[in-house]
Amino acid sequence: MVSDPRKCSFLKRVKTEAQLTSCTGLDTFEGFRSLCDAVDLYCRTRLEKEDNYALDVEARVFLTLMKLKLNPSYVFMTIIFGVSSQTCSKYFKETLSILDQLLKGFIPWVDQESVELNIPKYFLTKYANVQTVFNCTEIPVYLPPCILCPTQLYSHYY
Repeated sequence: MVSDPRKCSFLKRVKTEAQLTSCTGLDTFEGFRSLCDAVDLYCRTRLEKEDNYALDVEARVFLTLMKLKLNPSYVFMTIIFGVSSQTCSKYFKETLSILDQLLKGFIPWVDQESVELNIPKYFLTKYANVQTVFNCTEIPVYLPPCILCPTQLYSHYY
């Protein structure tokens, strides 16, 4: 039996749920497989493209979740997945769009009327159209060697 050349050998090394969580943020292999099955079904029923991907669905979903969780460079991902950085980028964008379609119903949004009833007074004057506030979002930034520059990035709120 010839193995599927589109399967990524790296995925075979992910053997524990702790490793899966570390790479993707998902807690269980069952959840990962369910997500892969949903993406596969979506691709087969909604997309009218031939299945000419260099990576199978599992590898494309893993690549996307890994990029979201760890933000490795596409050049680094070429080492792991064995495809070009342009292909990694293409698969990430395409799979992210599919995940958006599949999972958007799982994210509850409060209606605008409820937001307006509960919005802080400060927001009413400056941010009247706000719908969502993400609190304590941490974004890694490049820290220049200049000693004064990092102080400009420091947040007293954090």
